[in-house]
Amino acid sequence: MNYLRIKDRSELLCVRRFSYEGRLMFGRAVIAISWVLTLIATAVGGFVLWSAINAEAAPAQGAAAAVACGLVIIPYVFTRALEALNSKPKE
Repeated sequence: MNYLRIKDRSELLCVRRFSYEGRLMFGRAVIAISWVLTLIATAVGGFVLWSAINAEAAPAQGAAAAVACGLVIIPYVFTRALEALNSKPKE
């Protein structure tokens, strides 16, 4: 079912260009940039985790490890969500 209300032909062309059966499509460049940002976040998370090893108190080590996990996991999940939104539905 199509719930879009299209007034004229130009809007129809715009919807067809940026969607696949009502799904929003992202370009390969956006996904590639997202993967690069994920790799950068992984490096930053690794540095934070390495600095957590040098912390003296156990709560500081735990907090730094949690922040490092968040720095790695959140961008990865965001990137995978963009890929899922970009994929064509399986028939």
